[in-house]
Amino acid sequence: MKHFIHIIFVLLVSSACFAQQQYTFTKYTEPHGLTASSMWQMFKDTTGYLWIYGEPGIARFDGYNSKLFRHNPDDSISILDYPMANALLLPDGNIYIETWQEVRLYDPQKLAFNKPFPYKIHRGLRNYCFSLKNDNNALYFFTDENLTRVSNAEFNSFPLPETWEYGASSVASDSSRNIMLNISGNVYIFKANDKRFTKINLYDRFGKSDTTVFSVMYSAIEKIFIAISTKHLYRYDKNTDRFIPGLDLHQNGTVKQTSEGSIPLLYQNYFFAFTKDGQLYKLNIETGEEKIVHLNKKIPEHEIEHILIGGVIDKNGLLYIYSNCMGFFRYEILSDRFEQFIHEPGNEGSIPTNNIITIVPDDKGMAWIGCGVEGLVKMEPVVRVMERLSPDENKTKIVFHNDAINVRSFLETESGYL
Repeated sequence: MKHFIHIIFVLLVSSACFAQQQYTFTKYTEPHGLTASSMWQMFKDTTGYLWIYGEPGIARFDGYNSKLFRHNPDDSISILDYPMANALLLPDGNIYIETWQEVRLYDPQKLAFNKPFPYKIHRGLRNYCFSLKNDNNALYFFTDENLTRVSNAEFNSFPLPETWEYGASSVASDSSRNIMLNISGNVYIFKANDKRFTKINLYDRFGKSDTTVFSVMYSAIEKIFIAISTKHLYRYDKNTDRFIPGLDLHQNGTVKQTSEGSIPLLYQNYFFAFTKDGQLYKLNIETGEEKIVHLNKKIPEHEIEHILIGGVIDKNGLLYIYSNCMGFFRYEILSDRFEQFIHEPGNEGSIPTNNIITIVPDDKGMAWIGCGVEGLVKMEPVVRVMERLSPDENKTKIVFHNDAINVRSFLETESGYL
């Protein structure tokens, strides 16, 4: 009986801890070598470094200190004295930077951007870059007008069948030999062996042409391309080069009006898209179950204008959703539970702004929040320490007093017992 009561008690405590989960937000700016006033975007490389770039240059950050790469007149291999235009983590692990006058790759041995790149993307670079294994691992970039192939020191450009439509275009690849492109409801396939775009006409269940496709994706689980329209979820048949209508869709009529610049996401069997009015569309591509989730619970509607929204999913199935006016959200994909984090005037423990540029999670409950002019913020979970739940004498004590202790700081110091 005592054992049963103990189990119930532990379950209740665990549930309460989950419901009351708190987080700390630590701001990083100039003292850490980061220039907050011009932060544009950030990403994490294959070794774990965080790269943050803006107009004056690009910084490599390890969570404590940063190294800023910018023009140095006394260093012949430093970046030229021109504003930064873009930076990308390429599929092969290289870090690509582009200024108004040059393109370079990062050399980790010399800690410098001194490696040349054979092609300069003059304008309109889209953050879609693929490496196709069956094409000698060639890199493919998308711009507003071309698909560019880079292999060794050579490059080729292939005109897009239509001009890229901002907010109404999407791209997917099987990382082997094919790239699928959707522009304004029309779908095209680029095959590495043909080196050209071919249009694929989609027909709904009644044989009528369907030009309402708003997203193409590649399902790693099913190992096929899928196309999603306001009518159906289609699956690609590589034997016939056709998209076959599968699931009938009913709740995604407004999803076609996706938020500008937002990229739909696919995690296992779950597809996500963001609408212009800040809602989340969730689709189970296996069962066809659809949900429209109204995210904003804290910002008055009259304060919300021209919503820009995007998201990223960590390896544990947590969806982080960021926006330009609603703060950000932490959404559990399987349970549909979510939290909204906003700036609270007078509360130094809240995030410094509701304008969130991007988020980079670390798969351990921590996340880096890009807050634009307000700098970089680290989000970490805290654990509530309760003295009365101290362990038995023969166990190591890990908590004390009745304070909230930051998990990472707790483990890195001798404040507790390890």
